[in-house]
Amino acid sequence: MFCNNCGAEIQSDAQYCPRCGIAVGENTKPRIVIRPFFTPLNVLISLIPLQIFFTLWGAVVFGIAGFFLIEYFELAINPWVLGLVFGILFFIFTPVVATYLLLQRYSRTEYRFYPDRLDYEEGFYSTQHKTIGLEHIIEVNMMQGFWKRLFDLGTIVLSTAATGEKAGSPRSGIRIPDVQRPHETYRAVKRLIEARKNGA
Repeated sequence: MFCNNCGAEIQSDAQYCPRCGIAVGENTKPRIVIRPFFTPLNVLISLIPLQIFFTLWGAVVFGIAGFFLIEYFELAINPWVLGLVFGILFFIFTPVVATYLLLQRYSRTEYRFYPDRLDYEEGFYSTQHKTIGLEHIIEVNMMQGFWKRLFDLGTIVLSTAATGEKAGSPRSGIRIPDVQRPHETYRAVKRLIEARKNGA
């Protein structure tokens, strides 16, 4: 067992850390806890491109299928009725389903920063629990687009040694989305990581 405050090794029966003196029970408390913040309006705005895509896709695919079905069964209705109906259904249900899935995912996602490591759980249908030492995080970035600024949200990106870049943006690493008070949280996370690297 290791101390979450200073990283020193602690014997299993010890009550206090031999280096910094903190109680073992307090070693289990994270310094920073981040949970993505769910904002319905922000989510609906970000889903507009997806909503348009699936609306057009549903209208075209089911419109073509409906055209052949109506011709085959010689029904006395406009052949593009199915396309219109399914286009409307996709327009309505795409944001509803996507919002529900994101809400479920966010409710199960938490990032816990200890003095020596980051523990996080994320996912909905497929969940993952992962731990990474803070010494393996080589860079901390905070991104905040136009819409995110309106809601005072941002994305914190933790780059590791395996992180690559494509078109100037990280394509791997750990992304913490929809962080409240992103500038303040970013500075707190950066200070914690720098303290670990400096051996504080």
